[in-house]
Amino acid sequence: MDRICTADDHYYIDVFNKGLEAEWRQALDRPIYDIETVFKYANGWGSFKLVQATLDAMEHFRDMPYDYFINLSGQCYPLRPIEQIKQRLAVSNGSSFMEYEPFPRERWADENGGYRRVQKIFFRPFKHASIWSVPRIRTIPLGMRPYGGSQWFCLHKRHVELVLSFLEEHPEVVSFYKRSLIPDEMFFQTILMNSEVRDEIVNDSKRFTDWSKKCTPLPAVLLTEDVPRLERSNKFFARKFDPLIDSKVLDILDTRLLNRRDEATKDNYRPGGGDGGKRVIVRTVG
Repeated sequence: MDRICTADDHYYIDVFNKGLEAEWRQALDRPIYDIETVFKYANGWGSFKLVQATLDAMEHFRDMPYDYFINLSGQCYPLRPIEQIKQRLAVSNGSSFMEYEPFPRERWADENGGYRRVQKIFFRPFKHASIWSVPRIRTIPLGMRPYGGSQWFCLHKRHVELVLSFLEEHPEVVSFYKRSLIPDEMFFQTILMNSEVRDEIVNDSKRFTDWSKKCTPLPAVLLTEDVPRLERSNKFFARKFDPLIDSKVLDILDTRLLNRRDEATKDNYRPGGGDGGKRVIVRTVG
């Protein structure tokens, strides 16, 4: 938060581990910034909770003036100064940036190209149980073609409003995806790429992730050795990072890419101005 916060922007933080509210509120206490901290969901992986948390944030900011809605995870980190990101978005002619690919996806070959995620109903028979599935009779509502991609994106406010208005008219889409597997990697892509604004969506999430490393959970944790690739990328953010594995990489990024120094802390950090429009940042911590 110390690296992305400016007084010009709005922030909505979902903390996905209940029971530590006091500790998180203390850690996220930034009175100079407009930050909404929410403790509503837990254990969201693979479920509709991640989609719903994003929709909640979109609704929270619906009547506020902003240009772009950006969602980040607790393991993301900026690769550029925030003002530079805002300037690049300001000259993008109102485009949104989101990874998308129609089914069948090659990366999801072991899931029948992604169709397995929507052709079955997924559920937990009781709390803490493994996920079960049964064949689904219904197909995707409205005859939409399914799309998939990264859950992280930069959406222009016009496209956020389109999603919210669409769901008000078609709540059956929410009902369908509530029983799908990992819907956060399909939900927004499917809605937008089946809409009249599909040509305004750039197929780039503006995130650097590494899916190529072997013998490690993917996407891979980024290390100091990855800095040259991060420097060469044209991305706004990267994920994922883990300070318990390699914290030096973040110090290097601060110095070489963010024009920050190691001594920069929340105590001496000052918010910057903005000539690229307001943004909404949604941070998911868990």
